Order: sequence, then structure tokens, then C-alpha cells
Amino acid sequence: MDEEFQWGANCSPAAVEEPCIHQDERGIFYRGRLGLIEIEAEPPLAHLELVDVVIDLGHIEGLPRGMAGAWVEINLKPEKIRVYPYEI
Repeated sequence: MDEEFQWGANCSPAAVEEPCIHQDERGIFYRGRLGLIEIEAEPPLAHLELVDVVIDLGHIEGLPRGMAGAWVEINLKPEKIRVYPYEI
């Protein structure tokens, strides 16, 4: 995802706690659990856990403390999405 994530702008708490991908006239929405690494870093490195897929988000500006494991929704324009598969 070729996007700078900002809490409250394109990344926010999810109202429903289940994974989902959907598209409407405003963009493409991803809903999943937020995973954080390097929590001490400001801002921490984040990823979205979506069923069997992990999507690297990088840093999320303005992320409140205690969000690890929370359900979040990411909103993006279609032109900001690229697929780069790799095996871990």
C-alpha cells in the first residue's frame, strides 16, 4: 500500500470485529486486527492481520497507545494499492 497512514484520516477503529474487504465510491476498505512491532518506536511499525494474510502498513502517525490487537479499518484510493507477494 503506497500510502502514509494517519490515525483518524485513513485508519480508524472498526465498528465491527470481523475481517472484511469492500469497495464503494469512496475507496477500498480493509478491516482486520492491528499488529504492532517495535512498540517503543514513535510511531510503531504496524501491520493488518486479515484472515490468513498480513498486510504491512509501516508507520501510522497519531496512533493511540494500547491499540495492538484492536480491530481497525483502513481506507485507501484504488490507485494507492499494489500487490507485492513474498514468502516468509
